[in-house]
Amino acid sequence: KVRERTKDLTDAQAATLNIMEDLNEEKEKVEKYSKELEQALRIKADFTSMVSHELRTPLTAIKEGIALVIDGTTGPLGKEQREFLDIAKRNVDRLARLINDVLDLQKLESGKMVFTLAPEDINGAVREVYDTMITMAKDKALDIVLELSEGIPKVVFDRDKIIQVLANLVNNAVKLTDKGKITVRTEIKDGFLWVTVKDEGPGIRAEDLPKLFRRFEQLEKGTERRTGGTGLGLAISKDIVERHGGRIWVESVYGQGASFIFTLPIVERKESYGEDRTYS
Repeated sequence: KVRERTKDLTDAQAATLNIMEDLNEEKEKVEKYSKELEQALRIKADFTSMVSHELRTPLTAIKEGIALVIDGTTGPLGKEQREFLDIAKRNVDRLARLINDVLDLQKLESGKMVFTLAPEDINGAVREVYDTMITMAKDKALDIVLELSEGIPKVVFDRDKIIQVLANLVNNAVKLTDKGKITVRTEIKDGFLWVTVKDEGPGIRAEDLPKLFRRFEQLEKGTERRTGGTGLGLAISKDIVERHGGRIWVESVYGQGASFIFTLPIVERKESYGEDRTYS
């Protein structure tokens, strides 16, 4: 019995050693693949950044050239010439937005985007976006209504980044609303600052709601509601809000408009932001 038990233990030990060797081999393979994947992602990010930066220089020259011709600096234009130049300008502007969005996304993914945090007035940020967007809204006979709660304390956030989020939401609302108004609301709820951008557009189908914040995700073909732009604005907005410790989502009933809502924490979280209130 002792010899049999000893043999069983020896066999078990040998099997265990074999399993350990197999696990070590698999671990080495996983580490190798992880390093290769990390290197591939780094090369992809560097390539994306390089190409985007290289495209900016000729694009700037094209934009300036078109602007000079449209302004009449180089001479008078005929109606047909101006129409074609307007089309070219819109496409160049769209390409510039795409490049900027790709660069922002690359910075967010690589952790290189710097956030400068300070106590800020959210109502002041909303009014700044209003001043920028109201002309665009009035061109479509729309109004932007501000419902800003009084007495909201200053909240710690990166002013430029949150204005970028607000501008993207309001811009989408204006583009997708044919009549009515866009409402921007600020309020304090459940210990968070809530900012809501509500439109009176066509709304979003329930099956399309989860797609809105995905990168390069397009809504179903034929849907009445289009996000337009580069397809990255909402994804970037989501990253920015979440880096602030908040969250962003959409509420919509198809045919009854949509409300995009994001929150920001009232109390500064030093463990997330750091004492210097600047992080990347």
